Amino acid sequence: MKMADLRAEIESLDSDLKIQYVFARSKTASNNKAVEDAGFSGSTFYGWEQEERDYLNSLAMRLKTEVGLRVALVLQDFAEDAARDLGKLMKSRNENIRLKSDIEILDRTSGKPTQKIDQKTDNSGTIKVEYVNDWRDPSADAS
Repeated sequence: MKMADLRAEIESLDSDLKIQYVFARSKTASNNKAVEDAGFSGSTFYGWEQEERDYLNSLAMRLKTEVGLRVALVLQDFAEDAARDLGKLMKSRNENIRLKSDIEILDRTSGKPTQKIDQKTDNSGTIKVEYVNDWRDPSADAS
């Protein structure tokens, strides 16, 4: 479905509150946060039928996906230029700039190095896990 179709579908909603909700919901992780960001009460939102709320959430997720895809396509157009610019920094006279660009390139091509963390403390020890009514052992139900 094209962005124009999605836009027409959003614009056809029967209230500005619903349109505001869809845009807010496309940027948040919860209904309540979207209601707050859209500037109306939860009782208004939960007063709408469940089917309507589900439809608005589906519009919001489609909008989020469409916007994310468009952003990725725009950024992809500039990725080669950014890589060239980063490569040019490797030839800087400033040693600090060269080092940072070297690290950035290595991190992006080889991945950042892992760091070991020693978590031994005075309270470290063995953890014992005991299964009760273990579903993997049918004989455990008999006891």
